[in-house]
Amino acid sequence: MVYAAEPIPGPRPAPNSSAAGPAVLAAPRNSGTPFLTVWRPEDYGGEPENFAAVQHPQTGLVYVGNGAGLLEFDGARWRLIPAPGGGAVTALTIDGRGRVWGLSGSTVFRLEADARGQWQPRVMSDRLPEGFRAQGALLSLCVSTSQGVWFLDTKR
Repeated sequence: MVYAAEPIPGPRPAPNSSAAGPAVLAAPRNSGTPFLTVWRPEDYGGEPENFAAVQHPQTGLVYVGNGAGLLEFDGARWRLIPAPGGGAVTALTIDGRGRVWGLSGSTVFRLEADARGQWQPRVMSDRLPEGFRAQGALLSLCVSTSQGVWFLDTKR
């Protein structure tokens, strides 16, 4: 499931009038409890397990690494972007140029716009050094720094 804080839904209740005095607001005062929305897998079109989440600093879009691929949330709608090879997306990062990178098994990918402007994953594993391109490498983490995007290979 995915959780997110949000403001109180719907309009505020109208004030109540009292014969003994001035109008008082009917809504109780809530303090210390955030308002949450819970999305179930059937709401976002993915698997129940989520691995990573990042928010794009320029667009505000939220990306979630999910067992079914990469989920994109614009604040109102979810969209599933299948990972290369159809696997789970287990790690995400956004580089200094605003590009979204992800890991799916031993595959490194980056989102790039297609001819219609829709984000599609482009396999970037061929850019890794020769020794890290081996099939079956278990990449488990990606981090973006000012020097580039870094990946952790748990087998080496």
